[in-house]
Amino acid sequence: MLDGKPSTYKEFAEEYYERVIDLAAVAYVYHHKPLTDEIIQRLNADVSKEDLNSDIKEIGYPEGAI
Repeated sequence: MLDGKPSTYKEFAEEYYERVIDLAAVAYVYHHKPLTDEIIQRLNADVSKEDLNSDIKEIGYPEGAI
């Protein structure tokens, strides 16, 4: 699942979470673009950027991208 291809992660996530995952949103994150509430909502409508701030910092998402 960590082969660098957003489509591979999408397939894994759809099977694991049993729901459709937005490939464009996954690719957006894979390219370390700035996380926005819109992108986060496209991946999981149950959380906000504020909810994820500590996780974002913990995984080391690029500073300028937050």
